[in-house]
Amino acid sequence: MKSKINTIILIFLAVFFFRNSFAQNITNNISPDPRLYECFDSAYIQRTLSGNPEGIIYYNYLLDHSYFIAENDPSKPTTNALDIYKVKKKDLKKTGKTEFFNEDLSSFNPKKFNVLSYNFIYDFNKYTTYKLGNTGKLLVFYPKSVFIQMYNEYKKSIGY
Repeated sequence: MKSKINTIILIFLAVFFFRNSFAQNITNNISPDPRLYECFDSAYIQRTLSGNPEGIIYYNYLLDHSYFIAENDPSKPTTNALDIYKVKKKDLKKTGKTEFFNEDLSSFNPKKFNVLSYNFIYDFNKYTTYKLGNTGKLLVFYPKSVFIQMYNEYKKSIGY
């Protein structure tokens, strides 16, 4: 009887340590995107990284994969696109001021663009399109349902 209990305890401890070391390896490979520090306090990012690394994985993925850039075809232009200059900037510093999108679109760089800094509309079932000024380009957000599916596939691909 005692040997069965010892065996069960050993198996439990082995599973616990294996699971813990696996989770630690995944956490060690996660680097918060620098754009997260524009929106979140560094203490919050570190707490999330150590306590819920999936939160950082999610935000990192969201920054680059929640939207795509498309050309607005002049022969059949998109007429229902929202005006990006009417999108409110999030008041991250709690100043009480209302600011709107004001980035230079002539040098728009998706790798530097921070979607978390703005109050964009995300629909669960429909693509949401914003006209990028007079550039002839569109900023198109995936429906939440599609984004969640893409994110879940991404998590599987990294073993999380």
